[in-house]
Amino acid sequence: MADSGIVAATAAHLEQLVDLLLQLEEAMEHPAPGSSPSEETAALIRANLAALLEDPAAYVLVAEEAGGRAVGLVSFSQRRTLLHPGPSALIDELVVDAAARGAGWGRRLIQATCDEARRRGCCEVEVSTEKSNGAARDFYRSVGFDEDAVLLERDL
Repeated sequence: MADSGIVAATAAHLEQLVDLLLQLEEAMEHPAPGSSPSEETAALIRANLAALLEDPAAYVLVAEEAGGRAVGLVSFSQRRTLLHPGPSALIDELVVDAAARGAGWGRRLIQATCDEARRRGCCEVEVSTEKSNGAARDFYRSVGFDEDAVLLERDL
C-alpha cells in the first residue's frame, strides 16, 4: 500500500463510490425481501453523495490503491450539541471493497477521520451500527471506540 492513500472525495470519485455504497447496501441486515440494489437505489446514492460533496458540514474520504482505484470510503458529518465543548463528528458510512478487506483500509480510514475531525475542532467521533453486526462492532472496538451509548431510531 506504499503507493496508495486516503484522500478527500471529489466528483471524479462519484461512480466508484456509488459502487462501494451499493456493496454496503447489499450487506445491510434488512433489505427488502427478494430485492437487490436497483438503478433507483444507485440514483439515490449518486444524488446524496453529490450533495454531501457540496456540504461544508460533511466530509467524505476515499481509500485509493495505486492507480487511483477507490477501495473504501468513510463519510462523516459534524454537529454541535448542547453539552459538548466542541462539535461532534458522526461517521455515517464506512465501507471497504469486499476484495480489499483485511488489508488495513478500514483502520486507515478511521484514523484519517479522527485526524480530520480533530483538525475541524471536534471533541469526539461517534459511530453506530446494527446491533446484530458483530463484525462491525468488533472492528470499531479494535480501533478505540467504546460501546457506551445506545442509538434508538424512529422511521418517519
